Amino acid sequence: MQIAPTDFDRMFGALADATRRDIVRRAIDASEGVAQLAAHYPMSFAAVQKHVAILERAGLVTKERSGRRKVVRANMEAVAVARRLLDRYEELWRGRIDRMTALVAGNISMTVTAVRKDIDRLTMTLDADFDASPGRVWELWADPRQLERWWGPPSYPATVTAHDLRAGGRVEYHMTGPEGDQARGYWEVVEADAPRRLFFRDGLANADGTPNSDMPLHQVDVTIAELGDGRTRMSIESIFPDAAAMEQVLAMGMEEGLTQAVGQIDAILAEDVVPTGAAR
Repeated sequence: MQIAPTDFDRMFGALADATRRDIVRRAIDASEGVAQLAAHYPMSFAAVQKHVAILERAGLVTKERSGRRKVVRANMEAVAVARRLLDRYEELWRGRIDRMTALVAGNISMTVTAVRKDIDRLTMTLDADFDASPGRVWELWADPRQLERWWGPPSYPATVTAHDLRAGGRVEYHMTGPEGDQARGYWEVVEADAPRRLFFRDGLANADGTPNSDMPLHQVDVTIAELGDGRTRMSIESIFPDAAAMEQVLAMGMEEGLTQAVGQIDAILAEDVVPTGAAR
C-alpha cells in the first residue's frame, strides 16, 4: 500500500485526537454502528459522526452496510502502514540518541560531518570523513556485498540483486523492513570514474522491478577526495528535478535515513586488517 506524504499528514492528524484513536481501537476489536459508538463517549451523536468522517477521509476506517445498519470497520492495511511508519521513526530516533550518547562518551567518531540542503539549487549534500584511502572508500560502492551492508538504515538493510557499476550499467536492490515489507530501488549509472567519482540516477521500483512512476527520479553525484594523513572525504550530492520532488523525498525521511546508512561505514572499515606500512 503506497501513501503520499499529504495522506500521511491527514492520517496522523486524524490520530492526534484521543477520541478518534479510541474509535479506531474499537473498530479493530469489533464492528459497531455509529450509534453504538456514540454511546461510549460523553458527546453528541453528531460529534461522533464528525470524528468518524475525519477517520474515513484519512483512510483509517470505512463504513459498510450490515443488514439494516452501517458499521464502522478499521482499514487494517492503513493501520498497519501507520504502525510501520511510527516504528520506523522510533528506530531512527533511538539510533540517533544512541549515536549521540556514544559521541558524548567519546566511543565513536563523527562520520557524517555535514548535511546541507540548498533549496535554490535543489540539492542535498552529505559529507562524511573516513580513516581510509580513496580506493578503500570506493570499494564500499564497487563491491555489492559491502554496499548492501550500509546502503539503507539499520532498520531497513539492503540486498543488492544486480550490480554493474560501469557507465550505462544498472544496480538493483531492495530494503527489507522489520515486518518483512520491502522497498525496491535501482540506479542507472551515468559515470563511474574509480576511485574519484560516481554519478547515477536513483529511482524507486515496483514489486516487479519496473520503475515506480509515482515517485520522483533524482540524480546522485558521489565524489571521493583525499584529505591527507590517511583520511578521505566522501560527498553524496542528491539533485532533485524540482522543488516538489525535493520536498516529497525529504518528507519521507531521506536525510535521516542516509545519515544513518553512512554512519554504518566506520564499522565496516574497522574490520580491515592491514599490515603496518601497507597501502590500499
